[in-house]
Amino acid sequence: RSTLFPYTTLFRSSYKSTRKILSFMLLLLTISASWTGAKAEYWEAKEGDHAIVNGIHFVINGFGTATVTNTQYLGEGYGYYKNTVQIPSTITVEGETYTVTGIQEKAFYSCPELKNVQIPSTVSTIGAQAFGESPLLSKIIVDPTNQHFYADNNGILFNKTQTELIFCPKTVSGAYTVPEDVQKIHAFAFNYCKQLTSVVLPNGLKRIEDGAFYGCSKMTSANIPSGLTYLGSDAFRNASSLSSSIVLPSTLSEIGSSAFWRCTSLSNVTIENGVEII
Repeated sequence: RSTLFPYTTLFRSSYKSTRKILSFMLLLLTISASWTGAKAEYWEAKEGDHAIVNGIHFVINGFGTATVTNTQYLGEGYGYYKNTVQIPSTITVEGETYTVTGIQEKAFYSCPELKNVQIPSTVSTIGAQAFGESPLLSKIIVDPTNQHFYADNNGILFNKTQTELIFCPKTVSGAYTVPEDVQKIHAFAFNYCKQLTSVVLPNGLKRIEDGAFYGCSKMTSANIPSGLTYLGSDAFRNASSLSSSIVLPSTLSEIGSSAFWRCTSLSNVTIENGVEII
């Protein structure tokens, strides 16, 4: 025991020093974890939160951004928005400022008293059918400095380069000629445009997405461009006045389900050799 004593004393001394160092390090880790946890909890609390600013519903996305949300998603039903809605470029919630970067799917869907929507320069994404089924919506207005979207004098919404037609207000009437540069008509872009009597589609059009002209009950004619490659499901469904003969080009490879469902005035459809899927 006497022989081991010096080594035991040294060990105990070393052990106490090591223990102090470890305790100090543990304290630092505890403080750090506590601070990090608080910060993480703060972001978790913010991200996904619902906020109402000037009557517009938003979802906080984190990283300083927010998206206009649809009130059905929040259990409040559609039809919430009325008259003119001017979407701000930024909102302030609990002292924090968020940039409004998006409009959620069906955000302004089925709002019977909605008339205009103004989109700021900051919005870079718009979800499917964001403005669908709002019968009095006569115009989409886009800030000219927006780098992603454009609206013409009729309030029709396009992407910035005008190669994609996104949405046409239900109030558009008579004959309409789609601009020459358009290559894609988005899903449900013209659905239930009941005052539309005819449409002229450009030669460069490649895709007519699902339900693009669904329910255009007064539309009597629509040409199918020679370079079209895709005709979506329900594309002309319930276009009951469509009476011109339809010739589908050889470039078309797929006709979606119910594409001409209940086109009760349609006399004939010619399908060329390129079609592989019906």
